[in-house]
Amino acid sequence: MDPQNAIAVNPIDLPRTVCDRPIVLGALRATPGLRERLACGIHVADIGCGAGVSTLTMAVAFPRSRFLGVDADPASLERARQLRALGGLRNVYWLAAAADQLAPRPTHDLICAFGGLRGLGDPRGALRAARAALTDDGVFLWSTPHTEAGLVWQLAPETGFESVERVRVGADVQRLFALRP
Repeated sequence: MDPQNAIAVNPIDLPRTVCDRPIVLGALRATPGLRERLACGIHVADIGCGAGVSTLTMAVAFPRSRFLGVDADPASLERARQLRALGGLRNVYWLAAAADQLAPRPTHDLICAFGGLRGLGDPRGALRAARAALTDDGVFLWSTPHTEAGLVWQLAPETGFESVERVRVGADVQRLFALRP
C-alpha cells in the first residue's frame, strides 16, 4: 500500500466515540514519518483504548502493522473483540490491564493514548510504563483535552521523555502531543 494513501482506507463501520476516527487518523497524518512506518509495518500499543475504536481504525488503515489495545475494563475489551470479529481483522490483539502495566521491554514503535489523562488511571505510572515499552526511535502520541495540556509538559520529562512536541490536528478541542525518548 502506498504510504501517502494509507489513511484513505475506509474503516469498518465503527461507532463514533469521544475518540473519533478523524482525530486518530489526523494524529497519524500530522506526525512526521509515522504514516510511512505504519504502512511498512510496526508494533503499536493503544493504551486506554476502551471499546477499541481507535485501535481498530488504525488496524484497518495499516494492515501490515500489529496493534495491541490495552484497557483495564474487560467489558470494553469484549466489545472491542466483537468489533474486531465484525471487521475480520487479524492484526489486532487485546490486553485487559491498566496502562501502567505495559511490559517494560522496548518493543513498541508507537504508543497511543487518545483518551486523555483521566483514561490512564495513574498518568505518571502510565507514562513511565509507556517510556519503558517504547523503542528508542519510537513515539508516544498523547491526546488530551486542552484543560489538561499543561500536565503533559510537566510529566513528560519526569517520566523519561526527552522531547515533547505539540502536533496540530483539526479542531482545537483536543491537544495532541508527540513524546519521544
